[in-house]
Amino acid sequence: QPHSIYIRFYEEITMRRVFYKIGRSLVQRQNALDETLLKEVLIRSIMPEGVCTSILASGMLHDVVVGKDPENMMRELPIKMMEPVSILFADLVGFTAMSSKLEAQELVSLLTDLYGRFDCVAEAYSCENISILGDCYFAVSGCPEPDERHADNCMYTGIGLVKAVRMERKIEKQWNNFNFHFF
Repeated sequence: QPHSIYIRFYEEITMRRVFYKIGRSLVQRQNALDETLLKEVLIRSIMPEGVCTSILASGMLHDVVVGKDPENMMRELPIKMMEPVSILFADLVGFTAMSSKLEAQELVSLLTDLYGRFDCVAEAYSCENISILGDCYFAVSGCPEPDERHADNCMYTGIGLVKAVRMERKIEKQWNNFNFHFF
């Protein structure tokens, strides 16, 4: 009978180890899935749908999460030449001087609101926001989907950006300092 207690105790320890390993494996698998989903959400939030679909279909996200090819984390991106396209560069004149007078939270709130409005205007005129660098807003038309009216789209987007700021000037005084340079 003492042997049976020992055997029972050993079986219990073995079962607990197996249970622990299975549980740990499930948690790791769920963490990997969560990480993949987060990367997908991030990619979808910053890239056009066609590019997202191409990246996701290529399996690039899975390779990074699962750890394939850890020595080379750089991946080839699908590059497609597009012609003709137009790019809008909108620089907020007076922004640096104005931003130095605002608290950090006010500045972040102002920029979030401003660039949110700009994104709505750009989308309305078939432009795609490609970058925001400080007080410069960059948008493109004719890419990733070809559009014969690419130049008009950028022009109307620029006019829309000016109107968006002018409309807000009537409501909040800090917007009175904004003007634009377009390139």
